[in-house]
Amino acid sequence: GRYEASVEIDGEDKLMHAYEDKGSFGELALLYNMPRAATIKATSTGSLWAMDRKTFKQIVLKSAFKKRKMYEKLIDAVPMLKSLQSAFKKRKMYEKLIDAVPMLKSLQVEIKKVDKGGYFGELALVTHKPRAASVYAYDKVKLAFSPYSPSCRPGGRYEASVEIDGEDKLMHAYEDKGSFGELALLYNMPRAATIKATSTGSLWAMDRKTFKQIVLKSAFKKRKMYEKLIDAVPMLKSLQSYERMNLADALIPQIVEPGTRIIKQGDVADGMYFVEEGTVRITIFADNGQEVEIKKVDKGGYFGELALVTHKPRAASVYAYDKVKLAFLDVETFERLLGSCMEVLKRNINDYESQLVKIFGSKYNISDIR
Repeated sequence: GRYEASVEIDGEDKLMHAYEDKGSFGELALLYNMPRAATIKATSTGSLWAMDRKTFKQIVLKSAFKKRKMYEKLIDAVPMLKSLQSAFKKRKMYEKLIDAVPMLKSLQVEIKKVDKGGYFGELALVTHKPRAASVYAYDKVKLAFSPYSPSCRPGGRYEASVEIDGEDKLMHAYEDKGSFGELALLYNMPRAATIKATSTGSLWAMDRKTFKQIVLKSAFKKRKMYEKLIDAVPMLKSLQSYERMNLADALIPQIVEPGTRIIKQGDVADGMYFVEEGTVRITIFADNGQEVEIKKVDKGGYFGELALVTHKPRAASVYAYDKVKLAFLDVETFERLLGSCMEVLKRNINDYESQLVKIFGSKYNISDIR
């Protein structure tokens, strides 16, 4: 079929790209946590394959992890890189490599062949000297290339404009900071704007492959952190690994400024929170009407978990003690992915009654269950 991608500019839809019987769209929202960048309309009868965020990330992350392990093995085979700590292989770059490397002598004849799993050109990592030898493909070859870039200082002014009715309209200006062009790297669309340098400056440039690897690494790291937070909740201990992954992908990040009220005592309970960074204060109203602090929750902790089990109103208020980064899990998403939390608790029948006592105070004092 035919599908048209358009962007609204000054109240009018502008056609950016048309897909004819092939192509893909929508992956930006799945990986980059951004609103949809364009509207897609079918202009003929056709059929599509659709994929949800969870499935898409599992496929892409699995492929990226497999490739990373293969490349780590190749790197480990280079003697001059043996001293690198394992953190390097996890993409944490070190500022310095070893200072010296044996020099190769330039020869006019073939001196060796490099097969699968080998490497060449490693001098480029530590010296500015010209290549010491020529390299030719003996048969069809698949290579992994690590580019060398000299350091530079980014800066300058760059203007982003869009042509409307034959005239360039300024949309945004970058002054010594910012980034642009990521839409084309992930969304396979034509450039949505023209960028012009209006002063002398320098830029860092990144190709699509490198950009996607960085984005995927960030997504993978965040998922692992969220899984660890979920695993710290006793009543969620019985979840399978894939279920924790599903919940981790469903968590919504929130930034809260110091002193902001996150939960109000008596409000409807709509979900629970995990503390990624910072500290929160939990308070209740005493019989004399005074608001009293009963505890603090630090990084790695959680609060509001009763929302997953009962319809009862919030039993306490929660405030940000300092600047706090939270991950929010709403009840509807939890039940859509895993069903009733009570059924999750029953998976481990030996721990079931003790968890009810922790939640309700007594295994007989159970009411208003979701």
